[in-house]
Amino acid sequence: MPRIAALLLWLGCPLLLPAQVLYMTSGSGDLSKLYTVDPLTAQSTLIGDVLIGTTPVTITALAFQPGTGILYGVTGSEYSPSRILITIDPLTAQAVAVGTIGSIRQENASDLSFAANGTLYGWNVRGGPLLTINPADATRTVIGSAMNDTGGNGIAFTPDGTLYLAGPTAPGDLFTVNITTGAITSVATLSNVPLNFNDINAMASDANGLLYATSRGSTGALVTINPTTGVMNTVGTLSFVTADALAFQFTAIPEPSTHVLLMLGLGLAGLMLRRRKR
Repeated sequence: MPRIAALLLWLGCPLLLPAQVLYMTSGSGDLSKLYTVDPLTAQSTLIGDVLIGTTPVTITALAFQPGTGILYGVTGSEYSPSRILITIDPLTAQAVAVGTIGSIRQENASDLSFAANGTLYGWNVRGGPLLTINPADATRTVIGSAMNDTGGNGIAFTPDGTLYLAGPTAPGDLFTVNITTGAITSVATLSNVPLNFNDINAMASDANGLLYATSRGSTGALVTINPTTGVMNTVGTLSFVTADALAFQFTAIPEPSTHVLLMLGLGLAGLMLRRRKR
């Protein structure tokens, strides 16, 4: 019986698998629309115009807050004097302003990524340095002084807690970022770069740690980046060529077979009880 009890306990424990949805916005100076995008094909589905009230805005960064699932974004194009941290309803694209991140262009974030503990990080416009941003009021704190001297930048935490940075005109380097000091370390040179693929302006990691990125160029390409080798592969061509922000939404779902195993376990328990009664 102890063995059976242990088996039933194992059968009754739900195995949670991550479900992920990729969100992107058009941008790069244009008024933004929010999309969901198939990470296997780059096929997109329009959700709507990103609006604060009735005012359309340009989005340059997206990130989902772990735990709450709230979608945060940053308004403004590369040359905007100030940028606003906002929240966005992923079902309607309706946005609400949180606060102004910086009053001048050099104080603002060009991309966002949340650490697993809920700390929101940004990489400064025009190549650094690293920032933390308070999701409650948009207060920014500069970390270190490391620069990678680029116009577009993408940052992304992978599930193992590593913060990656890309941004140099491809081919350039993929970096890791020390979140305590802000120092950057080259991991690999980007290779297999699509034709006319320019500065990486947005990046996100899927549940397996594979990086996805877009470019400031007009190719409309969605690419993946191997975080170890820097090798890029083209997923497909987006229906909008001015992508400027992307983020994965993760939700835990029970593995379908778990319920089947649970039913089998209950059946086995019933069979053993009948045998004991005999």
